Amino acid sequence: MFKITPTGALSTLYEFCATDGCADGLTPFAGLIRGTDGNFYGTTFGGGAFFGGVAFRLTPAGAITTLHDFDCATEGCNPRAALIQAKDGHFYGTTEIGGTLGAGTIFKLTPAGDLTTLRTFDCGIGGCGPRTALIQGKDGAFYGTTLGGGVFEGGTIFRLGPNGVFKTLHALNCKTEGCYSTAAVVQAIDGYFYGTTSQGGAGGGGTVFKMTPNGAITTLQAFGCTSSDGCFPRGALVQARDGSFYGTTSAGGKFGGGTVFRLTPSGVLATLHSFECAADGCSPQAALIQASDDNLYGTTPSGGRFGGGTAFRITLGGIFTTLHQFDCSTGGCNPWAPLIQASDSNLYGTTPFRGPGGGTVFKLALDGASGSEPRSPGTIATTSCEADSP
Repeated sequence: MFKITPTGALSTLYEFCATDGCADGLTPFAGLIRGTDGNFYGTTFGGGAFFGGVAFRLTPAGAITTLHDFDCATEGCNPRAALIQAKDGHFYGTTEIGGTLGAGTIFKLTPAGDLTTLRTFDCGIGGCGPRTALIQGKDGAFYGTTLGGGVFEGGTIFRLGPNGVFKTLHALNCKTEGCYSTAAVVQAIDGYFYGTTSQGGAGGGGTVFKMTPNGAITTLQAFGCTSSDGCFPRGALVQARDGSFYGTTSAGGKFGGGTVFRLTPSGVLATLHSFECAADGCSPQAALIQASDDNLYGTTPSGGRFGGGTAFRITLGGIFTTLHQFDCSTGGCNPWAPLIQASDSNLYGTTPFRGPGGGTVFKLALDGASGSEPRSPGTIATTSCEADSP
């Protein structure tokens, strides 16, 4: 099993907005992807020529190229979600606001940086304010969610076909099924789509849902902010190699700081870990990833020894280890996005703040000395913390 040094194993590949007036971007809330060319690609929420964020390419050695500067007025701005590289080799993503109707966009970006707007949101039945990454389904179409708009004003789940035809698959209803999705959907091995809503539902604390390709939804879990189930899931699910789904809640659980949970495809929930702010970090916002060692890895944007969040590992059986404590006074902090594992087996991610500039891209090595002592769930001191939602 990998052993990781909690301090000293993290290296900063790039610092945004350190010296050049933020022309290179500012506050990367979105995570990275690894392109087919071996480079990293991502977006920043702010900075750039028009102050609406940028799309960038970063080599493994840390050399950055700005591919595109987002212009709010014409093409949308403030991208909060990661890019995806589709089967055609181009990159696709969303902006949260802006565009000709002011409510966000879906765009295509060539590797050379040429941008085409594919959809402009208007807060009508199609929704608005997309905060989440797209996925490319098995049918070649793109699927995603919006934070607001729709018939019930609780956001939507949509499909954008390869031919550019946009369709609202489902309008989320806060009262009956949850709403305000801040997470991408995932298409599981059974062909259905699974996702989370951050609020609403029968328990008031958000939901996990299953959706058919035609948009029919079944609620698998309604969170109630109890000590056992957590609430307000903000990150996407991941289907692990055991077939179950794993995710996080940003609040609730035994200590109020959120949870890591496992959910079977039939809807049986098990809480694997409850976050205690001071020791573990708290209020996780991002999806987990399953690495090549079969363990799950994730981040928290707050809590931890220095208050700047943490990176952690948890086994499928619930053994939790804090790997790194982010410190805003010395480097990047408050990681908001999922980690990725590259071909060198190390983990890579972003922090939106400090750095000492406007956020960082970092590498977390998986070959260091031993990290903090692993803990089984339920062996930590009681405290509480609240989710921090910029």
